[in-house]
Amino acid sequence: MKKLEIISIDKNSTLESAMLLIKLNGLKTVCVLNKDKVVGILDVEDIIDALLKKKSFNLKVENIMNKSFKYLTSYNKNELIKLFKKFNLTIVPIVNKRMQLKKIVHIRDIL
Repeated sequence: MKKLEIISIDKNSTLESAMLLIKLNGLKTVCVLNKDKVVGILDVEDIIDALLKKKSFNLKVENIMNKSFKYLTSYNKNELIKLFKKFNLTIVPIVNKRMQLKKIVHIRDIL
């Protein structure tokens, strides 16, 4: 399990910062936060799309993040497996009722 600090990024961070964090965490994905609440997911595919569209490295991640993301409010291995399979995900955030990030489960944590 990775530390939350290296798998989450503020929505006002730049595309370049997100790229560096993704390289550091090795998961190819980060959770995007607004203060302490999860507001999106950003992965390598989102970054590649932005770069192919000639977006600036200074672009804020909130402009390219996926706002329609899957999450759970508690750790449930069976539900996690269903989400990973059905939506071909690499991570699933675990949040509380206020959408505050509590944990991130990577598919490798389940396998």
